[in-house]
Amino acid sequence: MKLLPAGVPRAAWIASATLLALALVPTGTYAARFAHPLRVELMEGRIPEATVFGAQCFRSALAAAAVLVPLLAWRLRAACVPGTRTAGGVPATDLEQRLLLATVALGAAIRIGFATQSLWYDEISAFLSFAIEGPGVAFGSYTVPTNHVPMTLAMWAVFSLTDSLSELALRAPAIAAGVATIPAAFALGAVLLNRRAGLVMALASAIAPIAVVESVEARGYAFVILASTLAALFLARAARTGAMRDFVCLALALAFAAWSHPVAILLAISVGVVGLVRDRRLALAALLSGVMAAVLLAPLVGDILSTRASYARTGSDQPAVFSREGLEAIAGLSLSWSVVPSNPWGVVLPNPFLVAVAAGGGLALLRGRAPRLVRVRATALPFVIAFAGAFLLAFAAGTWIYARFLLFAVPLSLLLIAVGARRTRWGVALVVAGSALSLPFLLTKQPIREAVAFVASKRAADDRVATIGLPDNAVGFYAEQYGFPARATGFL
Repeated sequence: MKLLPAGVPRAAWIASATLLALALVPTGTYAARFAHPLRVELMEGRIPEATVFGAQCFRSALAAAAVLVPLLAWRLRAACVPGTRTAGGVPATDLEQRLLLATVALGAAIRIGFATQSLWYDEISAFLSFAIEGPGVAFGSYTVPTNHVPMTLAMWAVFSLTDSLSELALRAPAIAAGVATIPAAFALGAVLLNRRAGLVMALASAIAPIAVVESVEARGYAFVILASTLAALFLARAARTGAMRDFVCLALALAFAAWSHPVAILLAISVGVVGLVRDRRLALAALLSGVMAAVLLAPLVGDILSTRASYARTGSDQPAVFSREGLEAIAGLSLSWSVVPSNPWGVVLPNPFLVAVAAGGGLALLRGRAPRLVRVRATALPFVIAFAGAFLLAFAAGTWIYARFLLFAVPLSLLLIAVGARRTRWGVALVVAGSALSLPFLLTKQPIREAVAFVASKRAADDRVATIGLPDNAVGFYAEQYGFPARATGFL
């Protein structure tokens, strides 16, 4: 006699039991693990109310997920017919495999070269404020928005394993995510178009400026790009196979993207909206991703609510929709940041070669009626909706926005590049030329290491050094490595 109701996957019941067991852990236990030691010290040993509230939200999310995960899995399995269809295509040839391997190696080499530059403020802040305090604080504290939780946890893990503060060590998870995106992009192109288009997408994700820049920083954007590319891949596979595993993998990828950067939750919402109109299985997958994302983000709710005023755009120095950042976000659809970081006109100058290929791809997608282009449009639609929604939300809510907040749209850019390269003569050459011309202009954002090295070279043995800056003493991070203390003088 079966002990479990028919139709619910065994894995869902195991997940439900695990979630329920975690929900039974007392709030105080979680709050103690999530509490930031410096805040507790400032409050004379008391745990901040925001942290306690976050722990309560976490337990509530766990309890709700324990019920919703098997329920959604049951409905999803009922909606998915046991499929015999495949995602299409035949295995890559030996030549294509070698080309893909060479592309991965090229992407890794470029990233390792750029990753040796100085860490900049947000990377150092995430490490000093959260990663160094251990996984509990990294998972459950969000006192400042430099904590991109999964990347911070990855930094903690690398530091714990290597005991190294080198730039390459702390950026290793981002580099790994950037390199992993290359074969994921190939698979996406192969499923939607063909393996040749997949190689073009792999090449673009290996060398295009945005893909390179965001995978050589210990920030959450490398994970967002990887997760959104996997989401696009499983979205395309699910449309062809109808298999439950592809819908579940889609949900996992969407949840991980939202955990990596909360703005990426718009992608899951967009998939759900499309699902309500086209395919209820997509809506179920989006709901499942929302449940998982809620569990992962719940501990941060208290801190986010207590600091919500800082997210409102209250000054001209904060980036708005109609600003350089807004233009950069649109230019980012060609996978290029500015050709020159600063110019006399003070405007965005995206790489014209990459823009030409992406624009050609966009026109082809709008006009094309071929079955392959129809599949590409169906996969691209949630990314278009999420991209536009981010602008609308920032404008309507009066909050500030950075171009990199919209990097969940990179799969859309890869698809535009792939289609454009197919329709534009010398398209691949333009992608290579555009990237090669852009990469030398990707200057170090904040050469903190070089500044500290200069001070160290001029400093006498008994000289004292003070720093002016933001809340975290980012200069002090490098000063300690150069053998002298740098005393922070406070905020600004």
